[in-house]
Amino acid sequence: MQKMIFVVDDNDINLSVAEEALDDQYRVMTLPSAAKMFALLEKFPAPDLILLDIEMPEMDGFEALSRLKSSSLYSDIPVIFLTSMTDASVEVRGFQLGVIDFITKPFSAPVLLNRIKTHLDIDEIIRARTAQIESLKNGIVFVLSDMVENRDQVTGGHVERTTRFIKILIDALLERGLHTAQIDNWDVDMVISSSRLHDIGKIAISDAILRKPGKLTQEEFEKMKEHVEIGVQAIRRIENDLKGKNCTLSCTLTEKAILEFIKINPTATQARIAAEIGKSLRTVKTDMATLQTKGLLKREGGKKTGQWLVKLD
Repeated sequence: MQKMIFVVDDNDINLSVAEEALDDQYRVMTLPSAAKMFALLEKFPAPDLILLDIEMPEMDGFEALSRLKSSSLYSDIPVIFLTSMTDASVEVRGFQLGVIDFITKPFSAPVLLNRIKTHLDIDEIIRARTAQIESLKNGIVFVLSDMVENRDQVTGGHVERTTRFIKILIDALLERGLHTAQIDNWDVDMVISSSRLHDIGKIAISDAILRKPGKLTQEEFEKMKEHVEIGVQAIRRIENDLKGKNCTLSCTLTEKAILEFIKINPTATQARIAAEIGKSLRTVKTDMATLQTKGLLKREGGKKTGQWLVKLD
């Protein structure tokens, strides 16, 4: 459906020029006064944009703009001033009241059309650019997680299963109305995507230990456990760079980190999901991981949250 534009001007020529310029791409309503505009707003849905002349009798553009911005119904409608005035104080006052742009009269049809397209299409442009950035970011996460898993082949697709299980658990929590207040504050796509990085600290572990076919020595095991803290610090740096975006889940996907996180935050939903994921069917140490994480939830979780997660098998 075409977007709706109100053009408000007491000059019939300006109204005709604007209507002719915009009519092919937008639905246009021309109005000779601000009073007529407000009367129409009471009867019809709000337009996508208003072109508002400043110099009009009875109610000028400044007064009309003030009324629009003071109304909860109309305050979000973008307004562009049409004016022949070039005084800087006019622009300052207009921007202070909430106008998004000025178009100088007399205006040409191409200029009017391009300026309007810029403002009406800006949301779509931002969404497209954001999607491109998200795609690039997710691509980087996939590359890093694949690098880790290719080095640690013994875990057999653990990263991909972890990501799928996290999505399943979050969807199930939402379907059951559990912990929705906490989850509403998450960037869920970020949480799910970042879960692929939970073993990122293994990049710092040597191949001799990481890919050893037999049992690790005690010294080697202690070295292997260092990947937890290395990974946590790496994720924390990412969180800082993202200015608080929620990657916390990736930092809780190990027994040590889960234990510390739940003791500090006994009702933290992300830690509980992470703990449950800790028993996701690895090809090694499956029984130990299952027993440790289920026992951990029961011991440290308290009674207020997490009981439904504990029952998942």
